[in-house]
Amino acid sequence: TISDGINSFTPSFVRVVEDKLIVGSNGFTNGTTYIVRVDSGAVVNEFNLANSKTEITFRTIMSAPVVSSFLPLANQQRVALGSPIHVSLTQSVKVSDTLEVSVTPEGGVAMSGISASLSADTLLTLSGFTLENATTYTVAVKSGSVFNEDSVINTAISWNFRTIMAAPVVTALSP
Repeated sequence: TISDGINSFTPSFVRVVEDKLIVGSNGFTNGTTYIVRVDSGAVVNEFNLANSKTEITFRTIMSAPVVSSFLPLANQQRVALGSPIHVSLTQSVKVSDTLEVSVTPEGGVAMSGISASLSADTLLTLSGFTLENATTYTVAVKSGSVFNEDSVINTAISWNFRTIMAAPVVTALSP
């Protein structure tokens, strides 16, 4: 049997290849500890000798960290110029030595001096930028910028938003 500590299920396949017993499932869940139990006498060799009870414990690796939310929202319009830029992730992560983030105005080049910091192990906050009115920006976090406890890195992350129009300026008054 295979167990995740709560549920037990029968393996979807059991094979003997040379001197190896291969036990599998149609799908394991990432980041889960499993126990595979082979009862005594379940396997007999060519000399009719049976196995003793065996238990093997293993943990599957976690899936890659993914975005749970953006701030500003993806494709959000009329974003205030002083708005923070955050990426919230689904897992606790650490920042890699190759962290690379960018904020790029539409039709322009990436702003220089952008930095990112991690808080609460899941929230990446960008700083070091000044936004302009009525501009569409693309925020990008390069693949491999963060990693989870199993050292699985993020895939590239990017999204767009547009800032608010400039405040109207009075150009003429009439009585």
